[in-house]
Amino acid sequence: MTRGYLTFVQNSGSVDYLTMAYVQALSIKATQKINSYSIVVDRTTEQLVTDQHRQVFDHIIPVPGEDDSLNDKWKLKNEWKALQASPYIETIKVEADMLFTSSVDHWWDILALQDVCFTTNVVDYTGEISSSRVYRQVFDANHLLNVYSGFYYFKKSPLAEELFNYARLIYANWPLFRDQILKSCTETEPNTDLVFAIAAKLCGDTKLHNPETQIPRFVHMKGAINGWGINQDWQTMVYHQFDKTTLTVGFTRQTLPFHYHQKNFISNDIINHYEQLLRN
Repeated sequence: MTRGYLTFVQNSGSVDYLTMAYVQALSIKATQKINSYSIVVDRTTEQLVTDQHRQVFDHIIPVPGEDDSLNDKWKLKNEWKALQASPYIETIKVEADMLFTSSVDHWWDILALQDVCFTTNVVDYTGEISSSRVYRQVFDANHLLNVYSGFYYFKKSPLAEELFNYARLIYANWPLFRDQILKSCTETEPNTDLVFAIAAKLCGDTKLHNPETQIPRFVHMKGAINGWGINQDWQTMVYHQFDKTTLTVGFTRQTLPFHYHQKNFISNDIINHYEQLLRN
């Protein structure tokens, strides 16, 4: 496969990432011409994959090697394995809690001009680029690239190998980076945005984003990004509705990938909506 989407799916506690990935795959199949979709799963989650899931997922890939997140509540430590897990020459790596509302097929040729390209700007639900730094204080204190790992591109290349090798080292040595290298960092466990921002700095971060086109980018529904409280659930603040592939939030039709963030957003009604879309 030349191009496709990849996400890690490791169910954790009450969070059903498998169902989120299933709906994400449906949204990609409904809106994209380039729509091959692969999931990377641990052994426990793989046992939950049904025939219905298999009709939508193009590849179901076991986590390469040991499961580095086996004993973690927040399962992020396998993310550095995206390059070796991906069956594609060119990959868009996405987080499972994101829906595709319109085609971004034209992004692929722009992204392919680089070996790696991170999202460094996100927008609120009205389409305005976020200037909030509430969640980015460690980034600012350490002059890190404003990485949002919810959506990024890489191709099989030496630069991608370098990036993911650095990510592996950062995950494995997090206390050292947190306590002795970074300023003002209190993150007990490494989060993916921060890990890849550090890795990008070690690689030479000017090579890893595209400030001229601002591609890729996505709608981020975290509270402060949208002008609400830091931990505010957006579903209590603004109305939303679906119409075929269209999602409207407030009075704004969503045209970018929509990172809904709140894990309880996916309901049976939304699942049925996307399943019906694909049948038609």
